[in-house]
Amino acid sequence: MTSALLLAYVERLGGAEAVSGVLRRCDLAGCEAELRDENCWFSWETKLALFEATAEVLGKPDFLEEMASFALDLNVGGGLKVALRTLGSPQLVFRSIVRANARFNGSHSMELISSGKTNARIRFVDIAGAGRFHPMDCQYSAAMLRIVPELFGLPRARLRHVACAGNGDEACVYDVHWREHTAVGRRALAATAVGLGALGGSLALAPALLPGAIALAVGSTGMLAVAELRRHRKSWSALQREADDSAEVAQRLFESLQDLVSDLRLEEVLGKVTGNAQAAVGGREFALLVRDGERFACQSSSGLPAATLAALESWTNGEQRIAEQCVVLDDVATEPALAPLVDKAMPLCSVASAPLTFFGESLGLLVALGTQAHTFLPRDVEVLQSFASQASIALHNARRYQVTKTQADGDALTGLLNHRSFHEALDRAMHDRRRGCLVLIDLDNFKQVNDEEGHGAGDRLLVAVAIAIADVCRGEDLAFRLGGDEFALLLEGLDETEGGVVADRVCAAIASLDPRVSASAGVAQLDGAAGKSATLERADRLLYAAKRGEHVPERAGAASSSGAARVAIDVLISTLELHPGPGPDRAVAALAAATAGRLGLAPADCELVRQTGLLHDLGMLALPTDLVSTPGPLSDEAWALVRTHPERGADLVRRTPGLEALANAIAATHERPDGDGYPAGLTDEQIPLAARVVSACAAYQAIISGRPHRPACSRG
Repeated sequence: MTSALLLAYVERLGGAEAVSGVLRRCDLAGCEAELRDENCWFSWETKLALFEATAEVLGKPDFLEEMASFALDLNVGGGLKVALRTLGSPQLVFRSIVRANARFNGSHSMELISSGKTNARIRFVDIAGAGRFHPMDCQYSAAMLRIVPELFGLPRARLRHVACAGNGDEACVYDVHWREHTAVGRRALAATAVGLGALGGSLALAPALLPGAIALAVGSTGMLAVAELRRHRKSWSALQREADDSAEVAQRLFESLQDLVSDLRLEEVLGKVTGNAQAAVGGREFALLVRDGERFACQSSSGLPAATLAALESWTNGEQRIAEQCVVLDDVATEPALAPLVDKAMPLCSVASAPLTFFGESLGLLVALGTQAHTFLPRDVEVLQSFASQASIALHNARRYQVTKTQADGDALTGLLNHRSFHEALDRAMHDRRRGCLVLIDLDNFKQVNDEEGHGAGDRLLVAVAIAIADVCRGEDLAFRLGGDEFALLLEGLDETEGGVVADRVCAAIASLDPRVSASAGVAQLDGAAGKSATLERADRLLYAAKRGEHVPERAGAASSSGAARVAIDVLISTLELHPGPGPDRAVAALAAATAGRLGLAPADCELVRQTGLLHDLGMLALPTDLVSTPGPLSDEAWALVRTHPERGADLVRRTPGLEALANAIAATHERPDGDGYPAGLTDEQIPLAARVVSACAAYQAIISGRPHRPACSRG
């Protein structure tokens, strides 16, 4: 507030050029906006630099007295002036001098030593106890004390500096004397008495002096009239200033509230509550705590550190009365929960809180914090309560809007964003030319679930699919259900290749949910130049190419957990079932899948293990039937032929795009960690994990089941 007053004064006397000169001398040329902001605080050193620069630029070493006299007329500190005037008299202002000083001074405090009806003794001391002193700071404090009576249309106070820190005293001490209003009736009575006395004396003692007595009586009456006229003018000026200050405060409060209720987005409203509170209410720091269930949690602040916010939450949740009424804590040292507020480089020593309620519903708390004990004036608390009442309306409306918007934008079944939200988000992305990609996802064979188990089971699967999609997405990605079994993703910042990786992960996650259902996806780069329709068309084309199992040159643009791939697996399993040799090894597949689950593998990896277990002997289809069913030991030639079956099976699987991982696992199911396996002699980590799991489970199953050339072993 001091910096704002100083710049307004410099501008009044010297114009914008003088302001620029002051800022240049202080190396603050880029800080004018902050210095004019009454809620932006600066250090004691910055204040003194501004004082010294102003004295140089204006050529007025003793300008502080004049600046103080301008304070009542300049459009600065309106809230403080209104708050002080509401106290009603200079005596009550000086009794509240601690609170008044804390509104614009964070380095030094003012303490009331004694007071009477027309006098007060004030102590001015460094809060930090470091004895910081500067003559101009002392002069400024004295000048501001002198103008207090002028708030009420009275003459400026007389001040005597009885002790000064600059002379080695512990603190500066000021004796302030002022004159109260004299009632008009008493002054008129005194003037009448003087006139009558003069007339009476003249008649009784010296009739010749009667004309002079009459002149004296008229003169005294005239002087009374002139004095009254002058007093009325001063009173009128004081009233005019008071009206202007009140209008300024009201306008500031109105603008803040208008800005607050003009936005319905919850996050924006939360931020505006604390931001506008600083402008409308006045204070060093603010925090907004919003009710979350039975507790209050801080959702917005004026930049307070985490420890301070945690302390406020602990305090507000520890006392029921705080949620129900306005609470002022003049000294936080009396409250153990607020100890972290004091233990800071710039301590916060007083707190005022006002509840946010709407038709009896507790929504939260607005908390104001001051840098000194006893900061808040009665008027401050009234304005805080008024602002909190309006903020509660804005918060309630924003919450209602958020609920309504969520219901309008969300899919009722899955909780993902809906079809309308998808087109709105895609339009925004295209308009803003954002880098990213679009993924369209379609479930394969979903109808079978509805046909076999009913629509309830289908709905449960759709919810599971939505959860799987959300788990794959990053925080900035958007997921949508377009309708039926169709889904979409908007992946910000990714190209088609990167989006293809995400699409593969999504399809694999979906395939792990139900063996009957898989997913296909098409990925297209967002292209604002080509337009929305072209982007959708490309993603849709690639999606159906993936469903048909077609080879797509732009591999990143298509993904499928099955589609043609799933059909291919089903065909291979059916072929194994019809072949007279070994069929699909369902026992090994079940054991291997259970083992993978116990190992904590991801759902997609568990599904790969299960498929590998089913098809690990697929290559036997390429061997003679009599060789497969030979009851005795195999010849070297026959054994050499059998050892080719893993690679033969892998070759069959590789013919379907998208099954490379399955083919590699099948090819390695007869490898051994020591390198004595076949067909490639792989060792340890060279063998795919799915192959290692299936190999161990197949060995165990063979031991307990037996083979044509040897009996089974017991499980024990």
